[in-house]
Amino acid sequence: MTALKLFANAFVKYMSWIPSPTKENIALRAFGIGLVPVIGYVNPKIEHVDENKCVVRIKHNRRTRNHVGSMYFATLAAGADVCAGFLAMREAFETGQPVIPLFKEFHGTFGRRAYGDVLFTCENGTEVRAAVREALQSGQRVNLPVSVVARVESMDEPVGEFELVLSVKGVGKN
Repeated sequence: MTALKLFANAFVKYMSWIPSPTKENIALRAFGIGLVPVIGYVNPKIEHVDENKCVVRIKHNRRTRNHVGSMYFATLAAGADVCAGFLAMREAFETGQPVIPLFKEFHGTFGRRAYGDVLFTCENGTEVRAAVREALQSGQRVNLPVSVVARVESMDEPVGEFELVLSVKGVGKN
């Protein structure tokens, strides 16, 4: 049994009584420490997640800053990845069947420099949910374009806009 499948089974079985977004943050932290260390390093937090959208915060600190004091663009990319990818992982946890979410394409447009904590918002939850269910049912990889917007709370305009192609496939399928 793969580490991802064990993780998903344990999450569903033992964490159903923990309120949201606490359980999602525990899952994200475990995923970051165990499977994708860079996610653990930048330490994103789920602020809000439901069937339609996910909001992730990454703090502006020594780990996430670049040489001019703004948030490093790779941290912004990691935030977009987590925000869109967590919608797929959440659906997998709810169905009890793990999926492998990957990104096939990534396009980013950077507006202003981020000198504060950044909130990443993805509002493609309904489409991601349908794609995960289709991937689990068909056994085929399903590709879906998703959008993520990054904002600093104190600024009106976004610091980044990202277009990603999320590719999901059920674990154990061909």
